[in-house]
Amino acid sequence: MKTLKQFVWTLVWMLLAASPALAQQSVVLGDNPVLPGFHADPEILYAQQTKKYYIYSTTDGQPGWGGWYFTVFSSDDLKSWKEEGVALDLKSEQVPWANGNAWAPCIEEKKVDGKYRYYFYYSGNPKAGGGKQIGVATSDSPTGPFTDLGHPIVTQSPTGGGQQIDVDVFTDPVSGKAYLYWGNGYMAGAELNEDMLSVKQETVTVLTPQGGTLQDYAYREAPYVFYRKGIYYFLWSVDDTGSPNYHVAYGTSTSPLGPIEVAKEPVILIQDSSKEIYGPAHNAVIQLPGTDEWLIVYHRINKDYLKNAPGIHREVCIDRMTFNTDGTIKRVVPTTTPPRSVKEVITNSPDGKLQLTVSCPEGRKPTYTVAYNGKPMVASSPLGLQTNAGDFSTGLTLTGHTERQIDTTYTQTRIKTSRVHYRATETVCSFTNARGQKMDITFRVSDNDVAFRYTLPRLGETGSIVVNAEETGFRFPDETTTFLCPQSDPMIGWKRTKPSYEEEYKADMPMSTRSGYGHGYTFPCLFKVGENGWVLVSETGVDSRYCASRLADVSEGNLYRVAFPMPGENNGNGTVAPAFSLPGSTPWRTITVGETLQPVVETTIPWSVVEPLYEPSCDYRMGRGTWSWILWQDGSINYDDQVRFIDLAAIMGYEYVLIDNWWNTRIGRDRMEQLARYAQGKQVDLFLWYSSSGYWNDIEQGPTNLMDNPIARKREMKWLQRLGVKGIKVDFFGGDKQETMRLYEAILSDANEYGLMVIFHGCTLPRGWERMYPNYVGSEAVLASENLVFGQHFCDQEAFNACLHPFIRNAVGSMEFGGCVLNHRLNKGNDGGTTRRTTDVFQLATTILFQNAIQNFALAPNNLTDAPSVCLDFLKDVPTEWDETRFIDGYPGRYVVLARRHGDCWYLAAVNATSEPLKLKLKLPMFAGQKVNFYSDDKQLAPQLQQRAVKADGSFQLLIQPQGGNVLTTLK
Repeated sequence: MKTLKQFVWTLVWMLLAASPALAQQSVVLGDNPVLPGFHADPEILYAQQTKKYYIYSTTDGQPGWGGWYFTVFSSDDLKSWKEEGVALDLKSEQVPWANGNAWAPCIEEKKVDGKYRYYFYYSGNPKAGGGKQIGVATSDSPTGPFTDLGHPIVTQSPTGGGQQIDVDVFTDPVSGKAYLYWGNGYMAGAELNEDMLSVKQETVTVLTPQGGTLQDYAYREAPYVFYRKGIYYFLWSVDDTGSPNYHVAYGTSTSPLGPIEVAKEPVILIQDSSKEIYGPAHNAVIQLPGTDEWLIVYHRINKDYLKNAPGIHREVCIDRMTFNTDGTIKRVVPTTTPPRSVKEVITNSPDGKLQLTVSCPEGRKPTYTVAYNGKPMVASSPLGLQTNAGDFSTGLTLTGHTERQIDTTYTQTRIKTSRVHYRATETVCSFTNARGQKMDITFRVSDNDVAFRYTLPRLGETGSIVVNAEETGFRFPDETTTFLCPQSDPMIGWKRTKPSYEEEYKADMPMSTRSGYGHGYTFPCLFKVGENGWVLVSETGVDSRYCASRLADVSEGNLYRVAFPMPGENNGNGTVAPAFSLPGSTPWRTITVGETLQPVVETTIPWSVVEPLYEPSCDYRMGRGTWSWILWQDGSINYDDQVRFIDLAAIMGYEYVLIDNWWNTRIGRDRMEQLARYAQGKQVDLFLWYSSSGYWNDIEQGPTNLMDNPIARKREMKWLQRLGVKGIKVDFFGGDKQETMRLYEAILSDANEYGLMVIFHGCTLPRGWERMYPNYVGSEAVLASENLVFGQHFCDQEAFNACLHPFIRNAVGSMEFGGCVLNHRLNKGNDGGTTRRTTDVFQLATTILFQNAIQNFALAPNNLTDAPSVCLDFLKDVPTEWDETRFIDGYPGRYVVLARRHGDCWYLAAVNATSEPLKLKLKLPMFAGQKVNFYSDDKQLAPQLQQRAVKADGSFQLLIQPQGGNVLTTLK
């Protein structure tokens, strides 16, 4: 009993005798379950202060009973329940001694110095380790906020075994004393001190009912005590919470501390399979104020989960509890027919290992979870949109779903593999909001990937919509660590050109680590979920109809939400909130999951869920290029130096030369025509640099103010086409707003009309663009090779960063890094500036590790005489397009071994970012039984080439020097 524990029992019965009409009144109960969603271990309170009922519960649905907070619901009539929020969060600063597994709460209302005070008891996992312990928190309100005592009040079992869980509090109306009960495997009771915050240790008593079986009254857990007509009733749960046989038994006593006499017919609540009611137990009891009407509140197993984790899919119910004239309890008749059914849709990958569960209690908020091989990878996470036409984030009803199988094959240039076989289960979940407006969420679940997006129909007369916010989030288990790149402040850095995805990653950090600028993290985001595996989160399919997004800083409960661009991006131009016409869809959110890093490195999900937006106007040719600016900088943008780099490209057999900023003034348009003719005579073609604009940064480098103006842009592209220029590099974009996405698409679309390929620099992450735009050939969107020239710190960190990119940035899109430096000193003369720390073979390996269909290498004319010939010979033949990619071994930030195939030839690259030599025994089936070219660092860290034999079973051993590398290639 939790409602009248502050009242003397005789007073209650005086009221009943004086008010016969009141005693006979009966509350009308609603249908079961009474709460939306999964909740367990319910506690119920009628608060004299507010004259309302409250239910407190264990938050269920978490694998391993891993819920970490208690939810409180309120009601005026025991039928309609309102969620009041979290009563206590065991992962927050509210509870300094615990770190999760919040189980089985109870609460007591007490008047102290004329004011109501609430004492909330619970069990949790202590941070110090060991078994479960019991704590207490207090508040002046039944809904909190609660202030924890700061330490547990029950830390060990009086029997030496069992768990300290399932706490119950009871105030004896006869003596006015308060008692605490607890125990799994045993039942213990003790008197509380007057402050309600500590146990009188000398009163601790073991009360475990003796005897019985799992079919009747053998004690398991969940003690509950109440008082009626001179009898102390003790209720407890029998069997396991995941068993359909989980049920309630009882006994009586003449004292709050026993002994307990088991009832002759002890079972009072048990399953009824004919009604699909299973495992009803772990109860609380309430006496309706001023009546002799009693209710039992309990949880039961959701029938849809009877064979799928039943112990964590429980729902709260209320039924009547009545007594015989001799005071014995009658068998409770459990009822069903829920008014708010918990509707769930489960989608499995084709191989059955990846499982997506979408849940939406009727009229509530939709959520999803992701598990792999039964292990939680993404915990319960929110879904939904908030728009100017309606709220699609709460008050939703899941009205139905459709499912189909996708099995398709497509060819794709410019990514990590040329032929993709995409198999997925597609589920479309249909929702309506409180206004009857419709929204679909399409989920595609392939063997290691989940992709989802929102689709809205035309909403009556409303034909366009603004998305003010996305509720979309990604919640991770406690043990997760992160590999993330922070989002910078807008309009900072050199010439106010940020953000441009060029911040430094932090590896293997706890989720509590805040981002460097307080704006969250740029996509993609890599998470290591303890020993369970890896999760890569990103997005794809972003075009002119939406903005690009990122993840906000982690919030309460390990939740990372999707965040829109900052207002200051683009120099304040453009809206933060995206808008699109109806019907319309958002971009895809993607989640790549694996027990190892292989699915992360090899994923093709960014391209498999998008479609080409237009046909190529010509046959675009990929290849290699030279690039004077990276080492020789602005001073090289003159006619004579560009001739030298054209000659270098011709000698190396490269297809292109990239001419960087200032060419319009330092070479001039007339001489550019002459230079283009010279290059074509050498069978080399040109890429030219452009600024993206002139009004969202302070860039002086020209040409400016051409690419952002459609009239000027088309005129310029027509001139480039006449010159025979094959591509442009557009630099210094202003952010991720929808306005900027429109500019990216406009540049690409217009360039295709004039046969031009496009590289983006100082830019956003590509999001499926290789498939969407046939003339798109790469983006920087990373702390790229130019930074090696700008500061020694970046040279010192080069190996660390190189061992991140295949797992994160380059896993989801082409990466125009501009690397492979053979100068040891990074300046024009190879005699000053920053110093390269990595070996030459390391540099060769990056040409394979870093995937971009056009690679502008950081070579210089001096390398023809001062670089080892073994390196030059390799670089003359290395391809830039790949037919297959395989992850071999590695760990982000430490080392990586990766193999790629071009035609019939395999290339393997390995680099080591650690401070010690790395010995690896590998299985390389692509080289099995073959002789290979083996590039390695000798004892002086100079490059050497040997022919080695790979064993018939593919076994091969590598020794990778610190900051060094290995390369294997198939003999031609």
